[in-house]
Amino acid sequence: MYGMARREFLDLCEKIQKLEHHLEEEFIDRVGAAEYFGYLEQCLSDARRAERAFSVLGEITALSKAVMTFADTGIPPAIRLTRGSSEDPKLVKELRELLETLQDIARELERHVKARQFFHP
Repeated sequence: MYGMARREFLDLCEKIQKLEHHLEEEFIDRVGAAEYFGYLEQCLSDARRAERAFSVLGEITALSKAVMTFADTGIPPAIRLTRGSSEDPKLVKELRELLETLQDIARELERHVKARQFFHP
C-alpha cells in the first residue's frame, strides 16, 4: 500500500507542478509530505499503528487518483472523498483542498464560457 500511495502521490505532484507555478501557490507542502510518508512507513512496522497508517495511505491513494481523474476528465469525485474530518492528517487535508480548488476553478471557467456565449452567440 505504501508503494502505491507514494506512486500516485508523486504522479499527482508532477502533474500539478505547472499549475502551482502558474498560480504562484504551492498546494502541497512537499517537505512535510516526504516527512509524513516516512512516518507512515515506520508506522506500518508497528502493530499498534499499522492499521491507521494503512487507512491513511489508502485515503492518500484515493484522493491523489481523484484529483488526477478530475483534472483529466472533469468527472467529479465520489462525495466521500470531498468530506473530511478535523482529525485528518495535514497531507490528506491538503489533497482535499486541492480537489476543492480544482472544482472551483472548473466552475469558474464554466461561468466564463457561458458568459462569452451569451455575449457572442
